[in-house]
Amino acid sequence: MAGNNPKKTGKAPLKAAPSTPSDLKNGVAVKASFAVLAKYEVNVRVFHPNKNFEKLGFRFHGDNRGFSLGESWFSKKTPNGPTSRIWQRYILDMNLQNTGVKTNDRNIGLETESNFSDSGPSGWKILSYDGEKYENKAYKPRGTLNAAQVETPHGGQKIVRLVSHMAGENHAFLTSTVQQRVFNTTAVPTLDAFSEVFIRLERVELYMDIVSFTYGDGFPNCESFIKDSSGNKLFLGSHVRIGYPATHLWREQKRLIWGNAIRIEIDKDGNFGDKLWIFSQILGGPPDLRDEYPMIGDDEVCSASTKKPITISSLNLINENRGRFLWNCGDPGKILDEKDASKLPLYLSAFNTPLELLRGLIDASWKMGPKKKTTRSEWNDYHLHRDPNAGRAEDDPEYQINEEKWIKIENIRSQKKSTT
Repeated sequence: MAGNNPKKTGKAPLKAAPSTPSDLKNGVAVKASFAVLAKYEVNVRVFHPNKNFEKLGFRFHGDNRGFSLGESWFSKKTPNGPTSRIWQRYILDMNLQNTGVKTNDRNIGLETESNFSDSGPSGWKILSYDGEKYENKAYKPRGTLNAAQVETPHGGQKIVRLVSHMAGENHAFLTSTVQQRVFNTTAVPTLDAFSEVFIRLERVELYMDIVSFTYGDGFPNCESFIKDSSGNKLFLGSHVRIGYPATHLWREQKRLIWGNAIRIEIDKDGNFGDKLWIFSQILGGPPDLRDEYPMIGDDEVCSASTKKPITISSLNLINENRGRFLWNCGDPGKILDEKDASKLPLYLSAFNTPLELLRGLIDASWKMGPKKKTTRSEWNDYHLHRDPNAGRAEDDPEYQINEEKWIKIENIRSQKKSTT
């Protein structure tokens, strides 16, 4: 039968031999090219996009601008960049060696400033006397910075996580500086914003994972970006304000503003390339009726079946949904949903979304792959041309920003053509 008489090939059969003991093996050194541990400048700013605040902000003057990557400036320095109610910047050094408070570290160079503030037009002028330039140290905003995590898991990877806080008051308000000077406090509410920036640098594979968490009052608008040594800039996030200053600035708040996770290619000098991947894009609060979003979590009612936010004026006061603001509150679990870019951004409750939960979900999302592949240019463009009043009721044209200050020029041209 076939197989009983194997055909001779004339070759000797292979012989088994013991492998070389591991302690006698000689390794071969291979040179790997590493990206440098570079320095980056992080910017965080809160600003009001309109010419003036809302009525519940007593019509104090705003910043009259959209989201921006322009350079912050202060006082006598040439005012050729955007203004902000409070701005902060510092150096994020990937060669950082230890954790701890870095507020006064000269190598970090933390700056926290406010641009000029003044009352609104007409009858609103009685609320201020000559405005406030924030040149006196006693009236300046405060800032802190802490290195919460510094790790080198191996030679090809470095992890740094910094947490900053900025806080300040509108001292242009009549008698506020007097109160501050005499009592070391003021009745004017404090504006707070916290920012966490986590960076995992892959020095051999040449990319950087960035997670940006921002939380605080949620009013006014907020933006953050990072700049490399060549001047390339990358948005970390942008936020359209919720509520009003008269309701949402009281006490130190930690409402969710955004939580973004992106990956950006880098070169050997640590400078940003253009390829970018989005793993998570989260915004705190609802997509609509953002001006009516409540000031306390008890007034937020979450209902998965609610398609659009509803205020109390639309609710039956005798049913169980007696909260001031009803909406679906989003589902954090969708961070791990299929790779569907149409689901970005994901809107979540600004009150009931624990940061630790988000950190865990975002950490797991790295293993699932990006939800969207894009470019740094497109990502920046998205933020630069977002409607800075999106989801809010329109204000009087006298006080609201003109569209030309934020909308794309080509979009303005197409709109004009469609109306002619």
